[in-house]
Amino acid sequence: MGGLAGTALMLLECSNLGAVIDVAAVPRPPGAPLARWLSSFPSYGFLLAVAHADVGAVCDRFHQRGIAAADIGLCDASGVVQLAEGSSDNPAMFWDLRQEPLLGISSAARVFA
Repeated sequence: MGGLAGTALMLLECSNLGAVIDVAAVPRPPGAPLARWLSSFPSYGFLLAVAHADVGAVCDRFHQRGIAAADIGLCDASGVVQLAEGSSDNPAMFWDLRQEPLLGISSAARVFA
């Protein structure tokens, strides 16, 4: 139950990617403390990696059904996960998957039976 932050780490590690996550853009209930919300498991949720050109259309599909959705960041090839608040030019390091894997798996890993 890693919440949004932990789920993002798992998705990124398995994809050999990094990201900058804009924590201010993460939809959350009014009054919910940001740190708690980023680590909570609110029954269900979706964390999607979508081509930049398709973000608006994907968010619109959720909004049409009354479900909160937002563009919360950008994936990159760095292997580093950073947290930013708004359009900050100085994101904070959250996790370096190159130095400390979370799960110890990646898309390059091979499993032999």
